[in-house]
Amino acid sequence: MPNTDRNVIFYAVESDFANVAVKLIEKKYTQNERVLLLCSSADELHLLDSNIWTYSKLSFIPHGCNGSLGDENARFCHTWLSTDIIFHNAPECLMHNGLTIKDDQVQKFKSIIDIFDKGLIAESRMRAAYYEAMDFTCQKTWVQDGNKWIPGENT
Repeated sequence: MPNTDRNVIFYAVESDFANVAVKLIEKKYTQNERVLLLCSSADELHLLDSNIWTYSKLSFIPHGCNGSLGDENARFCHTWLSTDIIFHNAPECLMHNGLTIKDDQVQKFKSIIDIFDKGLIAESRMRAAYYEAMDFTCQKTWVQDGNKWIPGENT
C-alpha cells in the first residue's frame, strides 16, 4: 500500500520558476508547513530571496538564508533558502527547480515540490523513480497550460 503521508508534487512549468515557487511558498505558509527552498546557485538564492520579499504587499512570509540572519534565528523563519539540504528551520517540505538530488536526507521531509521546465519530462521521471525508492510513493503532476493548471500524467 502506498505511503500517502509522504508525497511529491511535480509542476511542469512554461513560465518563470521563481514566480511559481513564490506562489507555492505563500500557499505552504497559509498551511503552516515549513519549507526548505533548495537553490542551484547563490545567484538563484538571492533572486528568490528578493522575490519573496516583494511578492505581495498583503502578505509577509518570514524567510531567511545563510548570511541574512544567524542560524539561531532560523527557527523563526517559515521558509529557508539554501544551496544545501539543511534543517535550520525544521522544514517539512523540500522545494526545488528540478534538481537531481542524491541525498538520503530527502527521507526526512514529509513532502517535496519539484518544479521543472515542461520540456524536461524525461529527467523528472528519473527523479520520480528516485523519490519512490525513498518511500515517496504518493506522486502527482500538474502541467501549466497558459494561465491554468491541468492534471498531468504521473511521472
